Amino acid sequence: TEIRKKSAEEKIKQLKNQALKDVKNASIKITIESVKNILKNSIDKEKLDLIYKENLDKAKTALYKIKT
Repeated sequence: TEIRKKSAEEKIKQLKNQALKDVKNASIKITIESVKNILKNSIDKEKLDLIYKENLDKAKTALYKIKT
């Protein structure tokens, strides 16, 4: 029936969107870990702490903008 078809199409759309989100999240996690390892092995602690603080501030600002 038409209702079943629409329901199945909607479910497929939802699954596709979830799969895209999952891939994006996995990519982000891998990227973060890679950058962490590169920074950890190539920059001294003071520079790393400064970069961390700057990025934390940027993240807070971005989250604040999203929230408002």
